[in-house]
Amino acid sequence: PRLWRNRDRVEAFYAGLPPLPPLPRAQRALALVEDWCPDSVQAIPVLARLPLEVRFFFRDENPDLAEAYAKEGKRIVPTVVFLDGAYGELARWHGPPEAARAFLREKKAEGLSPKALLLAYHRAFSRFAEAMLAEWRALLGAIRDNKPHNEAKRAALANLVADMGRAAVHSGTIVTWEEM
Repeated sequence: PRLWRNRDRVEAFYAGLPPLPPLPRAQRALALVEDWCPDSVQAIPVLARLPLEVRFFFRDENPDLAEAYAKEGKRIVPTVVFLDGAYGELARWHGPPEAARAFLREKKAEGLSPKALLLAYHRAFSRFAEAMLAEWRALLGAIRDNKPHNEAKRAALANLVADMGRAAVHSGTIVTWEEM
C-alpha cells in the first residue's frame, strides 16, 4: 500500500515495454526501496516483470540490509541485488540512473529550490525510466552472458564531478576537468 500512490502512472509507462529477457544464472533479487523515492517507484515495475523471485524491503526499516549493501558508506535507494539459486551475489545496481544524476546536478547548479527540483524531476520521469532500463539491460546482459560488469569508471567520474562542484562552491570559481 505505501508504494501504490504512483502505481497507475508508473504501470502505464511500462505497459508498452517488452519484458526483459530471462537470466539463466539470476534466480532472485533483493530490492531496497522507499516510497518517497521516485527512482524506487520506477524500478519496482521493471523488477516485477523479470522472471525472478523478488523481495522488496524498505531501507529505513531494515538498517542491517541497508548497511550490508551500502555503496561507499551511503545507503542508496533503490539498490537491487541480483542473486543466483544459492543466494550468491551476481550483481548490484544502485539508482538513480546516471542520466537522472546528471539532470539533478544541472538543475541544482541552476539554483532551483528543492520543491522546483522535485517537480522538474517528475516531469522528466520517462527519460530517466528509459535510462534505468538501458543500465539494467547492460547489467542483466552481463549476467546472462557471464561477463564482468564494472561500474568503477562511472562511479569514479561521478565522484570527480561531485568534488568539482565542492571545489567550485568553496572557491567561488569555475573548476574544469583539467584542474582536477
